[in-house]
Amino acid sequence: MYCTKCSERLIADANFCHRCGYNVAGAEFDGAANGVETLAESSHEPAAPEDSEPVAQAAPGNGGPHEMTDVETDVWQGRFNPKAMAISFVVVALLSFKFLVAAIFAVSLHLHWLLVVSFMLLAATWLVQCFRVAKQYLLAQYRLTDRRLFLDRGIFSRHKDQLDLARVEDVRILQNVLHRFLDVGSIEILSTDRRLRRVVLDGINDADTVAETIRTLARQRRVKPPAPAESVKA
Repeated sequence: MYCTKCSERLIADANFCHRCGYNVAGAEFDGAANGVETLAESSHEPAAPEDSEPVAQAAPGNGGPHEMTDVETDVWQGRFNPKAMAISFVVVALLSFKFLVAAIFAVSLHLHWLLVVSFMLLAATWLVQCFRVAKQYLLAQYRLTDRRLFLDRGIFSRHKDQLDLARVEDVRILQNVLHRFLDVGSIEILSTDRRLRRVVLDGINDADTVAETIRTLARQRRVKPPAPAESVKA
């Protein structure tokens, strides 16, 4: 323990400094009293309100609350609908009926070769029809956004195109009587794009609604500058 006035080393339990006579015990008492008073004053300081929240400042370049984002939105996706081949299904059904009649006559006349030929022709007819339907279904896929029409065509080698809706001039629907009854049809799109002047979407279900959607989006898109069409081969 040292004297707080002259820095002389003090004797243990000494109340006065043997060198300068300073009242060491009194100094310790005053220091302790000052510490208690300081602690009491700090305890009476007003606390910060609990419901106060710090105000966050937006960093420059990160976007504020009024910043608008320009995002391309998907509107429709579709591909060929087998209902568009209804006429070919009718033809296949008539041929199947004839082959069955021939098979019945073959059984009644005991003509086994005719029976075999009838069933072979029946199976071949339906295999060809199923192949045609699968080919049309897998041949093309379409995706429409609020800006562009994406065309993904091909089975083994894919060919991808995109048409800016601002370049669309006219949209027409191609339907026969049976297609109108089944609510299916093809959509013909005429544009100013030099590579995609005429685009046909075959076998589209609810073709009227899809065609009207393309017309509406094209009118809205014309107020913005069109983007160049792109073509990608895969």
